[in-house]
Amino acid sequence: MLKVRCPNCGQKTSGDYCQYCKYPILKGWAARHREEEERAKQEARLATIEKAKQDAIAAKEKKKQDAIEAKKAEEAEKQAKIEAER
Repeated sequence: MLKVRCPNCGQKTSGDYCQYCKYPILKGWAARHREEEERAKQEARLATIEKAKQDAIAAKEKKKQDAIEAKKAEEAEKQAKIEAER
């Protein structure tokens, strides 16, 4: 049985009436509530996927920057060694 939140007291309940406050649970309200929950879950999933993509891109860029910096440091070290030999 589908459990929905009572619009009156906020408790999770099932059936036509809230088992806690006896407020009627409207079928249309339950369907809208279920749709809203599904939409929220879908949005959360999409946001998580998008964040993972952005994190992967950022990690790739950082790796690229680190490689460039390492190469520059290596070149500077070579230049310093050449200068020291003179």
